[in-house]
Amino acid sequence: MIGGSKYEGDKKSGEGKVAIVTGANTGIGKETTWELARRGAKVYMACRDLTRCETNL
Repeated sequence: MIGGSKYEGDKKSGEGKVAIVTGANTGIGKETTWELARRGAKVYMACRDLTRCETNL
């Protein structure tokens, strides 16, 4: 068997926090950006290609 149980850790609030995420338009960076935003953090997306970044929102 590959993997394990799904992580069900704390859903800590991001209120009042600021995050800068690199590679925010695809993959892990994109998912991290969404999760931080859901938790209320102010997120700055650092992407190499602004057009792709805006398209993938």
